[in-house]
Amino acid sequence: MTIITPTKFTHISNTFIDENLPKFSLEVTYNTGDEVIYKNNIYKCVKDGVTNLNPVKSSKEWVLMSATNKYKFMDKYITSQSKSDETVEILIKVDESIDTIALFNLNAARCEIIGLDNDENIKFIKEINLTYKKSRSWWEYFFGKFYYKADGVINLDKPFYGNIKIKLYKNKFGASLGHLLVGSKYHLGATIYSPKIGILDYSKVVANDFGDKELFKGKNAKFADLGVAIKNINVDEVRKKLSEVAGTLALFIGDERDYGFDSLNIYGFYKDFNIFIDSGGM
Repeated sequence: MTIITPTKFTHISNTFIDENLPKFSLEVTYNTGDEVIYKNNIYKCVKDGVTNLNPVKSSKEWVLMSATNKYKFMDKYITSQSKSDETVEILIKVDESIDTIALFNLNAARCEIIGLDNDENIKFIKEINLTYKKSRSWWEYFFGKFYYKADGVINLDKPFYGNIKIKLYKNKFGASLGHLLVGSKYHLGATIYSPKIGILDYSKVVANDFGDKELFKGKNAKFADLGVAIKNINVDEVRKKLSEVAGTLALFIGDERDYGFDSLNIYGFYKDFNIFIDSGGM
């Protein structure tokens, strides 16, 4: 198992297009239902006759709905997506060395990552083909439909800092991205099989006063229960690393094979851990 701890990056530009909404103005009077863009976020007015009130500081009059389309891939939610009908380019800058780039909740045919120095010279190019086809028979090989991978993890050949250009090539649905992460990897140990995987379903069953029940579909989240074999000599270091990432979001890669189980790659946080020390040594 490997942990990727996020590194901050500077957003330079992207070609996603924002919603067609007016920018907030202190001089305009707003009424219930009006939506505006303020500091890369969308706010909805919930009262009539609102004027001269900053949305960030006026929670009784304004409700934060979401980040704008151009910035959804940088918010704290994987399920929200920046979307485009066309191929998209994103340009960011990292000031600290990184060795991993991860993209979540993707929708694209392929992804190209280009590392650039300060003089715009290309330092590396990485590419992920996000299109695949299930081929359990010759019929499926020739006539089966294509599927698209929802997540992609790119391991760089060596640490890098500088400008990074990310290009998402559109498929028949366009191009979209739920979350972008750059960071550095730390190898905990070898994942022990068989791991347990599943989802946490946040759908709700609501009953009215007459006992009639209705199911409201909610979002879901991946979870995994994994065992990891570590050497006794690394126990203290691993415990310290896990303590550092406690209560923070990170990428946990449970299967590091090139064609391993994507279900064992989870961007989230761990609930708890226990280390059992082999008295015989490892």
